[in-house]
This record gives sequence, C-alpha cells and structure tokens, in this order.
Amino acid sequence: MFFDIFCELCQQKGKSPNWAAEEIGLSNSITTKWKKTGATPGGETLQKIASYFGVSTDLLLGKENKKAP
Repeated sequence: MFFDIFCELCQQKGKSPNWAAEEIGLSNSITTKWKKTGATPGGETLQKIASYFGVSTDLLLGKENKKAP
C-alpha cells in the first residue's frame, strides 16, 4: 500500500520513485525494498517523504482518504 501511494505521488510530481528517493536523501535501492517486501518506512524517513510531497504521514500510510495534491 505505501509503495503504491509513493508511486502515485511521484507520478504527480513528474519524478521516478528512484529519483524522488534520491532527492529526499534516501538510497534509491530503498524503493525496490518497499516494492518487493511491502515494507513501510519508519518515523523520520516517513516524515521526510511527507515533507517532500507536502502531504501528511497519514496519507502515506493509507489512513487518510484525501487525495494527494
């Protein structure tokens, strides 16, 4: 679920998931981990991603139905 939301936000921003991860300051290989394992990032990383996209962490976690900007 997280990876799908992340990809949707990347698409809206015109970035590939790997490129967005790099701009956030994460290893671009982390996107492969999220995709293959269904893992969700923890606290600080989740907050960095939310800030990058200008959304809430709840939206990233699928707890908020509001569409991303």
